[in-house]
Amino acid sequence: MNKNEAEDLLSQLPLPAAHFNPSGEVVCFNSAFTKLLGYTKADIPDVEAHWLLFFPDDAYRAKVQKDWTTMLEASAKSGIPIQPMLLDIAAKNGEVKKLEVHSLQIEDLAVTMWLDFTEKLKAEEELRIAAIAFDSESGIMITDSDGVIVRVNKAFTRLTGYSSEDALGQTPAMLKSGRQDKKFYQHLWSTLLEKGFWHGEIWNKRKDGSIYAELLTITVVVSPDGRTRNYVGTFSDITQNKVAEAKIQHLADYDPLTELPNRRLLDERLGQVLISTKRSKLYGALLFIDLDKFKLLNDTRGHDVGDMLLQQVAERLVSCIRESDTVARLGGDEFVVMLKGLNANQIEAVAQAKVAGEKILATLNQPYLLAGHEHRSTPSIGVTMFSGNLLSAEELLKQADIAMYQSKIDGRNTLRFFDPELRKS
Repeated sequence: MNKNEAEDLLSQLPLPAAHFNPSGEVVCFNSAFTKLLGYTKADIPDVEAHWLLFFPDDAYRAKVQKDWTTMLEASAKSGIPIQPMLLDIAAKNGEVKKLEVHSLQIEDLAVTMWLDFTEKLKAEEELRIAAIAFDSESGIMITDSDGVIVRVNKAFTRLTGYSSEDALGQTPAMLKSGRQDKKFYQHLWSTLLEKGFWHGEIWNKRKDGSIYAELLTITVVVSPDGRTRNYVGTFSDITQNKVAEAKIQHLADYDPLTELPNRRLLDERLGQVLISTKRSKLYGALLFIDLDKFKLLNDTRGHDVGDMLLQQVAERLVSCIRESDTVARLGGDEFVVMLKGLNANQIEAVAQAKVAGEKILATLNQPYLLAGHEHRSTPSIGVTMFSGNLLSAEELLKQADIAMYQSKIDGRNTLRFFDPELRKS
């Protein structure tokens, strides 16, 4: 077969192919070869040139050459055709392709052909990774473009309680807890459509009705023509993390003995009320409460009994106020009551604060039962009024504290309003 006939035959082959003559010279390549690897006859004039281009790594090239020589010798001895070899071959652009090399005889023509396994092996690897991911500890839910669930993994069942049979054909709405409002889901979908993914925390409901927190990532899967094919949701249960966060936050904001807001939370709420009173023109009041002779109780009956009294005082103070007001414990035997939304008229507001203070006095004067013994305790109360944010929370607390000390000076178990003249003295 002459050169022209060889070229004509190779051109008809659908696979990349080349013909080397017995002396190692390249007779011809077909167009499929050039399309696959990018090389032309000018790049590979002979067999030796192809070794360096196809296998630029010295160690790998030496291995392939050794295996190839061994196979040629075995074929010559046995008469069995050379078996295909799966090799990593470098294209002209530097991309390494996984190609199966076939050497065969067509009439009197020795032909080498290359079968591209690159995409197949990539797809198999992606499927293998996907299979591992689908069997992971994270819950996975896949929906079609209409949001109908088409597949879930074992972790989904473990985390939600819903089996594959329960979930398939349903929508993710089956998990809704009711804790997120319509606005939350509108933002989720707008982000998903704009960016192609959404990541965040969400509260969902298990099959048994229990509520749990999950860290969720939703990814849009798009087809080559740009249309949405699937939505993939991957999530993990973070309920314990949220519980721990809530406990930490509670410890930061509340007194551990009485469960009342502490000084930090009081300052925060007072700051908010000061802003609101500037807008509403309504008055508020701070009542600073100190228990008379509390140290004597601690010294004579012990701190455990003293703690009992503080807990009962806290309960009584809460019973004296509206739900919108705040009772806080600053520490020791010091409490603060914050009244908000009083009258816009100062005289009326002062009268309201006085009524609240007298109610507290009367309630705290009732006998306590501590460790089986009756105990009587009285409070000294100082009151300061506020409207707007002319003074800081710290300054208002100082005023209420000054008024409370005036109450003690005046005989304890009484209530006094802050008088600017008290500060001067």
